[in-house]
Amino acid sequence: ANLLVVPSSNAGTLVVRGCPEDACSIRSLTVDANTRYVAGKTDVTPAKFSSVLSAAGKQPVTVHYRLSDSKVTRVVIMARIK
Repeated sequence: ANLLVVPSSNAGTLVVRGCPEDACSIRSLTVDANTRYVAGKTDVTPAKFSSVLSAAGKQPVTVHYRLSDSKVTRVVIMARIK
């Protein structure tokens, strides 16, 4: 199962599982036009981020979000853009 599902546009829901185990909880977090998607050191579109994520294998991803409203501020993967 996917551990992270990124929306294809600037608004929507990012779905993340807390760990690779099926028993771990799934969280739905809100993204908007202010959410930054970063691959390596480069800001990219959500679609490009999804592409990088697919090619990155088991590369760790960090999701930054506000606890107060579950709004994602930044999603980062330390992978190079090809």
